[in-house]
Amino acid sequence: MPLSAQFARDFSTIPLQTLTLINLPAPTGEFGCTAVSESPTLYWQSKDDSVAYWAIGAALTVQSNTDVLGVMDTVDQWLVQHPAVRVFGGCMFPTQRPVENWPGFYKAQYWVPRLVWTYNTQAQKSVALQAWVWLESEAQRGEQLAWFGQAVSALSGPAVVKRSVCMTGGQACPNHAEFIHHVQAISQQLVTSDSLEKVVLARRFDVQFQTSIEPMAVLQCLRESEPDAHHICWQIASDTAFMVVSPERLVYRKGASVIMDAIAGTRPRGDTPERDEQLANALIHDAKDQREHAVVLQYNIDRLNQLCTHVEHDPEYSVLKQHYVQHLYQRIWGTLRGLTGVNRQLIETVFPTPAVAGQPLDHALGVIEAREAFSRGLYGGVLGCITPTTSDYVVGIRALHQQGASVSIYTGSGLVSGSNPEHEWQEHETKMATVLAPLASFDAL
Repeated sequence: MPLSAQFARDFSTIPLQTLTLINLPAPTGEFGCTAVSESPTLYWQSKDDSVAYWAIGAALTVQSNTDVLGVMDTVDQWLVQHPAVRVFGGCMFPTQRPVENWPGFYKAQYWVPRLVWTYNTQAQKSVALQAWVWLESEAQRGEQLAWFGQAVSALSGPAVVKRSVCMTGGQACPNHAEFIHHVQAISQQLVTSDSLEKVVLARRFDVQFQTSIEPMAVLQCLRESEPDAHHICWQIASDTAFMVVSPERLVYRKGASVIMDAIAGTRPRGDTPERDEQLANALIHDAKDQREHAVVLQYNIDRLNQLCTHVEHDPEYSVLKQHYVQHLYQRIWGTLRGLTGVNRQLIETVFPTPAVAGQPLDHALGVIEAREAFSRGLYGGVLGCITPTTSDYVVGIRALHQQGASVSIYTGSGLVSGSNPEHEWQEHETKMATVLAPLASFDAL
């Protein structure tokens, strides 16, 4: 069958300056593992959804390092104009300092992909393949058609996954002594301040490999290690990516209904059921973890009250268990007053939460910028998968940033009055294992 016959619409009928949807036959290749030479690409799967998305290329892009809310205005306009569109992207952790060491990424960056492959991971079958076309000139008709032909052929081909060789070394920033000093100093500020309630202090661990690594191979290892998480790989070039195995959803919207997570407080998992239960009980009854969690919960309730007609939450917290760690968890939900400009309103109102920054926000950000020697970039930021009827924003934690053979792993912990520096260091070590252990197990193929 000629390639043009596979398209539901003739390219010659597509008007210029119009975002046009074309439905394509579902691919037959292995989902998420076939290389298509186009950036950005993104793998997305929410932890409570069997449907995953593989977004390839960009039909439309909006990005800025200065006007985050303006970017969100454009996203909301796209969604009004195109009722079937799906938009991907994210916003970096807010900072006044220049964003360093994040080439190709912007403080706010969203796009409509050229191809979106939808796959049901539970049934293990392709659901749909959609193409989006935006033509700015007549010459692009042939170019677009040729690109789609190559991309569809690649998606239907055999899986291409390359493992890497082993790590050659790693370096912590800050190191142990510096981290302990920072925690002690911040703890003193928390005791003496009339307003500062919480500060989230981040660490970065830089790992070097012998050769450049394949981002999707990394994500595959992370997924196997931590199956009960949001799995996202945002690949900006063939060997440059940001990926997360995050336990935390910032906010989920379906129509006018919204849900937020409140996650804070951490203990490791036990090596026996009895030990695991002991650690969970210690978490539930620890005064420091209760205070840390209460700050996040109350902030999320207050913020949703600004947008919703009513807000409710789980009356008691439960324990959210992952492979390496367990957290205090409560769910908050409400009904939005209106849907006009809803994505801008959500980002402007609820991001970032005290779970990744602190409380009050401006004061905490000042402490973070004074103490942290690196740009967080997308770590602690928000990643979104958005349609006209849904908004799914995931917090960018349990994260790594890959550039060629170099990988930076990011973790954070919430400091409140009474935080113990050595306990905070160990919490970072436990969280880092979520990402570091799968990387350390890489074998050359």
